[in-house]
Amino acid sequence: MYAPPKTVKRNRSRRDDYGKNVCLSVPYHKLNWIERMDQLVAQEGWESRSQMLLALFDKRYRAVFYGNGDD
Repeated sequence: MYAPPKTVKRNRSRRDDYGKNVCLSVPYHKLNWIERMDQLVAQEGWESRSQMLLALFDKRYRAVFYGNGDD
């Protein structure tokens, strides 16, 4: 009568949380930066804004704490 429920793959700890959402606040006078982010994402081949921001964060973190000179 009803379709059986789908089984969900879970990790070993039996938790379903795989990440977190973080809200990014963009001031009104810089709303055009959202479009700029989208252009960078498309131009440089990232899959999403999140992927781009995390990659930029990683690069900056390495430069500050490990002195790779990537600045």
